[in-house]
Amino acid sequence: EALSAQQNVIGNQIGGLSFVWRIPGTGQPLTVYGEIAGEDEANGLPSKTASLGGVYLPRIAGFRTLDFRFEAADNTKYPTVWYVHPDYPYTHEGRIMGHPMGTAAKEFYTELGVYPSSNSRLALASAYTRKLRSPSSSDYDNLWTYGVRGSYWTQGVSLDLEWTVEDWKGLPSGEKEGFLLDLGIRVHL
Repeated sequence: EALSAQQNVIGNQIGGLSFVWRIPGTGQPLTVYGEIAGEDEANGLPSKTASLGGVYLPRIAGFRTLDFRFEAADNTKYPTVWYVHPDYPYTHEGRIMGHPMGTAAKEFYTELGVYPSSNSRLALASAYTRKLRSPSSSDYDNLWTYGVRGSYWTQGVSLDLEWTVEDWKGLPSGEKEGFLLDLGIRVHL
């Protein structure tokens, strides 16, 4: 079936709202943040939405060298909308480049960080992802990820290294288990 010129336009019309609320203080500073995004089709307001929210503690109980983050994301309400465009999402070796949870999933993420020096950070991270097996299914697959992150920065260069282990509980068809190693180098001009 032939597509009209209007239907054949590659693009994705997404709109959204985000917020950040910082509560500074000498005791326990806190940042609460979130976003909701959706197809930009309902009189200019997002519909078919997905959401992400989190809490960040830039230090824990007065220890300036420790931080903690908790995030939750959900795009299960509209399982045929998020990450299912034929030209998107971009992938590398079957892995989504972007938010790793993909379509029709809920994810919970935690990270505990420590600053061994004023220009470095080490962190332990874990995530639990509950994913619909397919948009027409009511069966879920469960993925646990565990990781270690390290960052080092100077005025001219930032180095980031991350090692992540993936552990599917019942490996779904088309998915892989194993580990990922990411290295990032940024040069500040």
